[in-house]
Amino acid sequence: MVWDVMSSPADRKTPSFPALYWPISVLPGEPQYLYTVQDAWRFTLFWTLIVFEVCHLAASSYAFMVQWRNWKLMFGVTLVYALLAGIEALMAGSLVGLL
Repeated sequence: MVWDVMSSPADRKTPSFPALYWPISVLPGEPQYLYTVQDAWRFTLFWTLIVFEVCHLAASSYAFMVQWRNWKLMFGVTLVYALLAGIEALMAGSLVGLL
């Protein structure tokens, strides 16, 4: 939930990356929230970048393995996939994070 800064608690702090609820060292009764739009946007953008890059690099790795004889061309394909993933993640993460 994203709240306005005026209605947020005085002792608020932005949760650390990578998660709002990190299951390894979480204490009961200590929920963490994103209070500002900027925090929600940044959190969504980072996770969207991570997921998109992993998926696109997995696809380009498969393409690289299938077309290994054209390895020079396939390095270019991998770079193009990574660039496209970044652009897509920036657009999707910004759109979702600002809603």
